[in-house]
Amino acid sequence: MSDQVMVFNHVFQAAAVATANGTAMNVGGLPAVGVQIAGITSATITFEGIQDGSNWVAVQAINRTTGAKGTTATADGLYLVPTAGLDQLRVRISTWVSGAITVTGKGVLNAAEMSLALMGIDQTTPGASNGVYSAPAPQTPTAYRTGLTAIDTLAAVGTVTCTKIAGAGLTAGAYITNVVAVNAFGRGIAKVGSATITTETTNLRINAAFAQVPGATHYDIYCTTVAALWSGRITEAQRAAGVLLSTLGAGSAINSVDIDVIGTGLAGSLAAINTAYVIPASPVVCTGYMNVDFHLTCSRTGDAVAPALTVAPAFLNARDSTYSVAAPVALTFGSMKQVIRVDARGYPAVALLITAIAGTGMSVVVEASRS
Repeated sequence: MSDQVMVFNHVFQAAAVATANGTAMNVGGLPAVGVQIAGITSATITFEGIQDGSNWVAVQAINRTTGAKGTTATADGLYLVPTAGLDQLRVRISTWVSGAITVTGKGVLNAAEMSLALMGIDQTTPGASNGVYSAPAPQTPTAYRTGLTAIDTLAAVGTVTCTKIAGAGLTAGAYITNVVAVNAFGRGIAKVGSATITTETTNLRINAAFAQVPGATHYDIYCTTVAALWSGRITEAQRAAGVLLSTLGAGSAINSVDIDVIGTGLAGSLAAINTAYVIPASPVVCTGYMNVDFHLTCSRTGDAVAPALTVAPAFLNARDSTYSVAAPVALTFGSMKQVIRVDARGYPAVALLITAIAGTGMSVVVEASRS
């Protein structure tokens, strides 16, 4: 296995007309590699990495045009592959029907992803070259996101229809139910059940039916007689199939949860701020740049409600291709046109989230430039 990268420009495939592993690239020490695919008519390209010298594993690549992530490509284009911790990268033609396919790669030198140019300058040793860093030139801002009027979070849970059903678990009494949608970043705002349900005799369970929240992975269920306290958590798959809360086994009806656990945890009313963030579809690719400047232009249609805007940058982790969200920043409105600079060193892509927005007819346009 290689301990350091010796070649920064690489040819993975050269006019290939069949399935082929191609030539692997040594990527030890590189956080990312830019890949260009050309010549596909009908074929599938698979991005693969290796660390132990014998087992190739599919790795994710970012489409630099759309921001979409995946382990395969079926069309020509530019892609960015996070390679931190890998020894080698290959771009394999896993299926081929037609097309002479060429795939090239360019290594990113360091965590800041600055380019290293070898230039002839005055030096002690005649005929030699010295490596010098070449800072990228600032860019003209380009459109990033437009017409923003809402926060970048999961939608609220819709109507939660509550009915008492046969079964044991709860005691007789009047129960309040809340449901909160959850994803990897946080949780949404609690939705109160359609009615307070009074259980009795043998009808000691509550069926809470509600529709899927797109992007939600889990739902927190709250149910008690005084204030809705946390009773348990179910997955989206369990909600869709119908689930009994105490056992997480089969429930009485699809798209619902049968509640048979009295809540003893935190109150659902505490879920008053939506932190279940949703990453915008097209992040800003930062290869070769240190900073991203987000240029915000805000507009309003009146002055009945004061303007308010809070934003948060989200950084793509090169190791696992997931995002982490930084602390939100509340803007002070001395001007309706503002710039936020984000240090992008060490990250292959950055997105900007709207986490709070208010004001009469408030709308935001975001442009981005890199430097």
